[in-house]
Amino acid sequence: MMMCNRVELHIFCDASEQAFAAVGFFKCFNPDGIVVSIVMSKSRVAPVKPMSIPRLELQAVVLGSRLATHIRESHEITIVIMRRKRGYIMMLMKKLNILVANQKFVW
Repeated sequence: MMMCNRVELHIFCDASEQAFAAVGFFKCFNPDGIVVSIVMSKSRVAPVKPMSIPRLELQAVVLGSRLATHIRESHEITIVIMRRKRGYIMMLMKKLNILVANQKFVW
């Protein structure tokens, strides 16, 4: 087992007209350098009913959020979550006029 000074969980989400997906990976910082390991991924086929790319991107973000929650609950390590797409997600939510009720978002 490798010792890490710091471990970060990164979630990458993407979508296309055919499918959307999310992948979670650990970035481990140790004295010898950085090691990146894929932990888990999920993908879904896009619905038969045509959807806009921004809406599919939002679906991918939801999938990524669920994936991150599952990974955090499954591993007994301290995790730093990188949220680089926060502005993009907020723009998508405003653009699609999504009403979010009784939801807790931690940014």
